[in-house]
Amino acid sequence: MRALRMPTWPVAARAVAAAAFLAVAAQAAAYPPEEVKSLETRITFPAGPVDTLRPALAFIAEPHDAFEAEVHSPDGLLWSSGQVDSRSYTVQLPSLPPAAALRARARVRSGGRWGDWSGWSEFVTPQTPLVRIVRPAHAGRVTGADVELVWETEHAGILDEVVITLDGSRLRGAGGCEPGRQSVRIRLREGLHTVTVKAAAEGRTAESSAEFYVWTAPQAQGELVVLDLRDAASWDVAGDPALASRMYELFHAAACLQGIVNRKGPRLMLRVFEADDFWLDYLRRPGNWLEKVSLVTYGGDGTPEDALLQVATRFAGEVKGLVVWDPAVPATSNVATTAAGVEDLLPVRGSEPEGSLGARLRKLFPVKLELTGLFPLREGGSGSAKCDAYLWAKERYLDSGRADPCRLGYWLDAFWLQRSGTMPWWEHCLTNHDWIVAGRGFLFDLSNWGDEAPQDDPNQPVGADLETFRKLMRSAWERSGGRMMHVAGFTPWAFKYTDHAVPPGRHEPVASEWELVRVLSAYNGYLDADAHSLSAMANASLWSQMPLPDRYVQNPPPTPRRLMEQGYMAADGSLAPLGFTLFYIGDFDSAAWLTRKIPELWADPERGSVPMGWAFNPNLSARNPAALHYAWNSASEADFFTAGDSGAGYVNPTVLLEPRPVSGLPSARAAWVNHCRELYRRYNLRITGFLINGHAGKLTPESEEMTAEFSPDGMATQRAWMDGEGHLRGNTPVAWQMHDLCPDNEANIACMERFRREGLQFLSFRLILLGPSFVRSLMDAAQASSPNAPHAFLDPWTFYYLLRHHLGGKNERRCTFTFDDASAGFEAGRQREVVVGIRNDGWDTWRAGEVHLLCGLADRVDWTRAERLELPHDVRPGEGIVLRVRIMAPAQRGRYVFHLSMADGGGPFVEAGCPWWESEVEVRPAGTKSL
Repeated sequence: MRALRMPTWPVAARAVAAAAFLAVAAQAAAYPPEEVKSLETRITFPAGPVDTLRPALAFIAEPHDAFEAEVHSPDGLLWSSGQVDSRSYTVQLPSLPPAAALRARARVRSGGRWGDWSGWSEFVTPQTPLVRIVRPAHAGRVTGADVELVWETEHAGILDEVVITLDGSRLRGAGGCEPGRQSVRIRLREGLHTVTVKAAAEGRTAESSAEFYVWTAPQAQGELVVLDLRDAASWDVAGDPALASRMYELFHAAACLQGIVNRKGPRLMLRVFEADDFWLDYLRRPGNWLEKVSLVTYGGDGTPEDALLQVATRFAGEVKGLVVWDPAVPATSNVATTAAGVEDLLPVRGSEPEGSLGARLRKLFPVKLELTGLFPLREGGSGSAKCDAYLWAKERYLDSGRADPCRLGYWLDAFWLQRSGTMPWWEHCLTNHDWIVAGRGFLFDLSNWGDEAPQDDPNQPVGADLETFRKLMRSAWERSGGRMMHVAGFTPWAFKYTDHAVPPGRHEPVASEWELVRVLSAYNGYLDADAHSLSAMANASLWSQMPLPDRYVQNPPPTPRRLMEQGYMAADGSLAPLGFTLFYIGDFDSAAWLTRKIPELWADPERGSVPMGWAFNPNLSARNPAALHYAWNSASEADFFTAGDSGAGYVNPTVLLEPRPVSGLPSARAAWVNHCRELYRRYNLRITGFLINGHAGKLTPESEEMTAEFSPDGMATQRAWMDGEGHLRGNTPVAWQMHDLCPDNEANIACMERFRREGLQFLSFRLILLGPSFVRSLMDAAQASSPNAPHAFLDPWTFYYLLRHHLGGKNERRCTFTFDDASAGFEAGRQREVVVGIRNDGWDTWRAGEVHLLCGLADRVDWTRAERLELPHDVRPGEGIVLRVRIMAPAQRGRYVFHLSMADGGGPFVEAGCPWWESEVEVRPAGTKSL
């Protein structure tokens, strides 16, 4: 599904793609027309008591080209919008009088005719002054050390006084007496804090408080060596084999050196891509992880090999020697990377001339492993020197347990040297190798097809590559302890294994991608999909060391009140006759794509103005946690996150379940659920935006149930893998993702109109690498093209909550545990207070006396032995609460599981699919303090 994607398309290619796209859209099954009856206009908001003088007025009505709204007091008309030529269903009201009993109504014009006025909606405005703390939310969490406190006040005139206190001390000079939104930025230590804002006017006072948790990053010390290789990145290797060879050897050695050196901390960075400077600058901001390191730079003067040799000399004590790979067997270049990681070696190419980098490295380090000539074709072998090289590496590194079976790489080998002009220079992906080396992983590049010989080894017995592939994966599985295995890389479709290679093979790129994932899934492998175009990244061995908080919290799901404010839902639960539309923003199932694309996307001027459902797979934190940290901590109110295909890694879900094709192994359901649940918990994810099942057929009920265990608030897939428009699997909504969209909006609108029918409908479409400005243009074009079937463009949580509601499910018994201080540990046999922050993510109000907290500390999660703490007051949808519970620690020291769940008369919320919180904490001997 991603093999042919590119970040930018040439104009001619766009035209061809658009024409093809229109043809596909024209073949899509159109919905049968439905009779749409005239709809009575209804006010959804304001109604009853409101908490602001400036509410929005929202209504449900038939499609229209103009509307009119009024607010009346007991004395008559107070405000009128007049005729508003707009298709909107909301209008912002002006500031209304305080403590007033008012009523509102609206009407719309459709087909040149004004409809009847709606019935009256009565509401009451609050007394002033009003105070609200905007950020941080009560029971929220933020990343420090610099924290922005934001509050707003409302009053008809100037306030008499505004007092802001932080942790009991007044903040002098913060804010003023002019009503409105104000803020102050202040440096805070890690831990719990309380901010209170009090406003006084005309003898009345109002007060708002928020207790929140601040996390601050541990900061590295010492020197960070920066090896600047940007000169080499400018080399024109397409028409110069000697220069291509020079580049290959340089980046190969540099990445392996980096992987070895960075095992002891953040010590070596490669400056290669623009994104490298972005991430370094970000991590050196005040309070961030690398703020206090000193930079020592080598290179940048046109002699990158000299710079590499200087750095290699600096860290010579950590390199044990060289591994020499055989240019006659390109696969040995990947074997050399594996050897470099396991045996602390640097790779050099065999038969390098005097003066080359390899020859100069030989003067610094002894040769410890010679691969040249090691793999002649022999009787009893595989019939392929390529496969024999990988089988030798399997026996030496995987079978022996010396390599990490759960850290695998699948990147192009030195065959790139024979096709160096095929794609951008970085497609050799050598800069990615540092992550394999740092973790002593295993690297390979084999065809997943068994019906033809690969382009890089045309004389091998047909199927030899696939057989070797399966042997490698089987060996890794046998030593994995049943865990899921991280495989970083992608089908090198432009170079080999597909009909785009030279000579062309039988299989097109997407089919090859799907077959790769099917084979990997059969052995518990999940793909971190470094597809062509943005396949390369640098510095994973550096970024991956970044210290992380125990969790992130994203924007909350919608409350019923919020949906009524938007005109999406009435008080009786009925939904507006709109096309509720979600754009899945992918494909961020690759750490390389995420690393290089986020800087551009996050700088988009429209970000924050349109709902964005960013599909960032949480397993990408293994190679660049800084990217996810940056996104979560700088997200706007319109930025939401889901996982992408097909969870915490790209797999075929049904291939994880018995009977398993290719491998015949036992079910991996428990391993996959545990792997995904841990990462979804850390990143506050509840939705999987795209399940791809490739060649494995339709998703089964069991595969959807498996996904719902870690993705309880929603999942989506396309027609190839699901029949029907959408359904509930238990209480989890399963949506139909209707089609991929492209960079051409003419084609997109044709496709969307093919699926859109009048009235209430849920629509989902997939975008690839397209940002907020494009989404804004697409939204505008879609609305203009379908005046009689309007869209409401939603964030993922709103889409899936509304879909579940529409399908008859319940948005109840849901919460997020925003923080706790259990990580400080416990003393054996002693009791201590634990502070817990909780947010109500459901549509039900938690009633005091009916809902309670369960808090346990044991060797495993056990709700029957957990402490129970009743709520001190009701907690409405969207609100947070901070609770303090006393926990008795076990009598024996050791590592224990701290676990939390909300519960009611129906039992723990986990039984309704709501994720619980768990973390491992230390119980120390009594009388000792935490470090």
